[in-house]
Order: sequence, then C-alpha cells, then structure tokens
Amino acid sequence: MDTKLIEFLNNAYFKESDLAIFEKFLKPTLEKLEEGLAVVKMEVIDDHLNLHRMVHGGVLATLADFTMGIAAITHNKSIVTTDMSISYIKNVTSGKAIEAVGSVTHNGNKMIRTTCDIFDEGGNLLVKAIGSYFVLGELDLNSFNNR
Repeated sequence: MDTKLIEFLNNAYFKESDLAIFEKFLKPTLEKLEEGLAVVKMEVIDDHLNLHRMVHGGVLATLADFTMGIAAITHNKSIVTTDMSISYIKNVTSGKAIEAVGSVTHNGNKMIRTTCDIFDEGGNLLVKAIGSYFVLGELDLNSFNNR
C-alpha cells in the first residue's frame, strides 16, 4: 500500500491536529489498514451517549460510514457516500471500547460497495452496515494540503 496514503490518513483522521473535521469527535484509532480493509477502534465516552445512557445510534452510524470510507479510500479513489443501510443489534455504554471492521466488496470505476461490522470488547456484534460510495476520481493527496 502507498505509504503517502497511509501517512495522509493518519494525519487527517487519527493524529492530534487543529484540523476541524467531524470524525475527530469519535476519537478513533486506526488498528489495521490494508487495501480494501480498515479496522478502527474507539472508546465510548459520555459525550457519545443518548438519553438511555447507551451509545447513540448516530455515533455508531458515523463510525461505520467512516470505517467503510477509509477502506474505500485505500483503492486510491476520492469518494463520497451515496447511501448506507445499518442494523443495530446490541449496544454498549460509556467506558467500553468498540471496533469497526470495514471492507470493500466491489471496487468499481464509478461506485464502491462496502460492509462494516462493529463489535464490543467481547467480540459481540453490535452493528452490521453496508455502504455505497460514488467515485469522484483518483485520490489527489495534494488537493488536501491547503485545508
């Protein structure tokens, strides 16, 4: 895999910086990255909870979309989400670590299809998601330097 792409992803999403992007609200850590595969972990904190003191579905959906998007980007394509379907199976509360495993199931010229499973610390399945991403073109890492 291209080391410049890995460096870009780490700097943009996983390292402390002043860059204000929504995904940093999750405080994610990149555990594994291969072509077509991304594994991202996060610690659930109080800010991620709903009124029932369980992790908010929007947080889980964001983690799934984010992880599938990272897996898609490994094909060196600039992408945007076109649709996502998510099934919530179980939930966790604050202080728990969760892990998302995103993988590419179809790498097309115009569309990329992905899946994501999110697990709790015990390996219990929390979420199953599928996503589609429109390919804008080849990923140009230099276009992000001025942001």
